Amino acid sequence: MKLAWKNIQGRPGRSAALMIISCLISITIFTGTMIARSIECGTDSLKARLGADLIVIPAGSDDDVEALLVKGNPGYFYMDADNLDTVRSIEHVKGASPQLFLTTANTGCCAMPVQLIGFDPDSDFTVQPWISASYSDELADGDVLIGNNLTPEDDRSIRFYGIDCNVAGRLASSGTDFDNAVYTNMDTLRSLMLASEELGFNYLIDENAPDELISSIFIRVDDPANIPEVKKELSVKLNDVKVIRTSGMLTSTMENMSHLNGLIRLLIVFVWVLAFVILAAAHIMLINERKKEFAIFRIAGASRQKVIGIILDEAVLIGLIGGALGILFGALTVFPFSGAYESLLGLPYLSPSPLTAGLIAAAGIIGTVISGLVAAVMVLPSVLVTDAGELIREGE
Repeated sequence: MKLAWKNIQGRPGRSAALMIISCLISITIFTGTMIARSIECGTDSLKARLGADLIVIPAGSDDDVEALLVKGNPGYFYMDADNLDTVRSIEHVKGASPQLFLTTANTGCCAMPVQLIGFDPDSDFTVQPWISASYSDELADGDVLIGNNLTPEDDRSIRFYGIDCNVAGRLASSGTDFDNAVYTNMDTLRSLMLASEELGFNYLIDENAPDELISSIFIRVDDPANIPEVKKELSVKLNDVKVIRTSGMLTSTMENMSHLNGLIRLLIVFVWVLAFVILAAAHIMLINERKKEFAIFRIAGASRQKVIGIILDEAVLIGLIGGALGILFGALTVFPFSGAYESLLGLPYLSPSPLTAGLIAAAGIIGTVISGLVAAVMVLPSVLVTDAGELIREGE
């Protein structure tokens, strides 16, 4: 291995060319796999964030549903809070929890335009599992939890409709637009609704009091087989509502994710094959140029196995260095720009855990080294000639 390293240092131009090709293979494997895995993690996070089998929303709000509930875009709609009691009375409903939405104004009354989401801590089963990853205390009235992407001027307080709310914590990244939302309990949100009305921002319907309104009901059914039955009964017993099956809401997102991941995998294979062909061609040309050098090794007493070992050691070292550089450059293009990827792709995007990222990086380096070894092995027959004299003649 020491001799192989000296050979690499002695021919910096040749070695740099091979390392660049190896770097390209490593970057392709790492960045492509990281992006594909981040999309999968983001979609899994979105599924967990919804966390319900069915969602009840007001009729006539169809156009806003996916944008708000799936993509986290700002919006609001309201229905009668009494619907919650009806939902809970239906057989096979294991859990039902309301949420209340309010969009802040982009004026002096609010620190920033965001989506406010109120939830009921006593019955919630969708928001709190996510919140518990970064906040374990109970939310008091006036407390809010801000999404990971939000950066208010004051870390301890944020103003909405003239009311200063206490920033109790920052939520872990979900890889969705919900990272731009603010969460609080129902009482706090209703106080903000009243404040918005007093300031002339009339978000209320038919002048109902805030405690008579909810925006949606998230429903968990005791058995997936009973979901169609519960959905049908909800449609019969509730008026002016729409019952949505969450699996259907995610259909387009899942399809887009599948198509994009397929394209990414195809691109990885294409670039890897192209780089491998170039790598193999480079090895063939370089080995032909070095036949006289190998002949001198043989005359000096080195066996054919020793010469082969030098070639393979060089391939391993170049693959390791090029692979490591590829991972470094790939990391610099993947991690700092996760928000840009999410906006560009229009899909949930959440970087995988450090362990998963480390395994992907290791796979990129190993794949690069193996590619270099295979390319080197392909040219070995031209070195395995009968004697050093023939190597000398071929090298001239």
